[in-house]
Amino acid sequence: DPTKRLNVYRADQRVARPESFREDNQIANMFKRDVQRATFFQDIASAAESGWDFSGRWFRDTQSMATIQTSKIIPVDLNSVLYNNELKLYAFHDRIGDHTLAQQYKAMAQDRLELMRKVMFSDNKWSDYDITTGKPCNQEYLSSLSPFMFELDTAKDLPVMYHNLIFKYPGGAVISEQNTGQQWDFPNDWAPYQHRLIQYYLTVAKDRPTALDIGQRFVTSCYCGYQKYGYVFEKYHGERVGEPGGGGEYVVQEGFGWTNGVLLWLFETFPEELTVPITCTRYESSLQQLGAH
Repeated sequence: DPTKRLNVYRADQRVARPESFREDNQIANMFKRDVQRATFFQDIASAAESGWDFSGRWFRDTQSMATIQTSKIIPVDLNSVLYNNELKLYAFHDRIGDHTLAQQYKAMAQDRLELMRKVMFSDNKWSDYDITTGKPCNQEYLSSLSPFMFELDTAKDLPVMYHNLIFKYPGGAVISEQNTGQQWDFPNDWAPYQHRLIQYYLTVAKDRPTALDIGQRFVTSCYCGYQKYGYVFEKYHGERVGEPGGGGEYVVQEGFGWTNGVLLWLFETFPEELTVPITCTRYESSLQQLGAH
């Protein structure tokens, strides 16, 4: 049915990004045809618009930016957010008495969920979908848990294959276990995904101890980083508590808004349960695994 569709990131840009003009052109010059260069520029801009700039998630070869194909990937997180928005718009219009428009949004949400289940759910897990291959992407990212976070899927237990990402590392839940050198890959953990996971465990799974475990590891890392460097960072290193994350195109940012915001939310959510270590030195030498899951 051509009226039913899923969404991708596809920026209307076919030239190098102004802020990375030299870097983009260095890669684009590897291509022989103008159409290939234009597609590369579009996919680079599309990944930047996604917020995941950059990640092996968008690459055919996870180690090569030249193989970026953002506009050929149907992202499970983007479509989960849109599904959730459509349901909210349905509820809003139903409440104000615009039942015709309410039913349109409800139908859009139902159609989206049907298509997502058809192409993005297999082998008991949700994944991005590769339009080029006609198959789900065989990668494990925290973004693949978005159907649970936005309540498309109301299972009370997240798939076991994601437990390493969530529970293994002392600095927090890592975005993936792919070490590509890009910032939206291993070993980085990011405040927004700590927030989403914790909300899932609090509101859907009704598992406060697990929510606290995730929050505590992130708070400990932020606290130890502040003790050592005097800053709260944009992203953190999952293996090394207190160390800022890295990778990507720029130096890690200091005093970042979403990290501060998530920390304040955690303090309000767990006012009596969070602790800070007496000393952070025990985290400095080696990987610590906190708890068995």
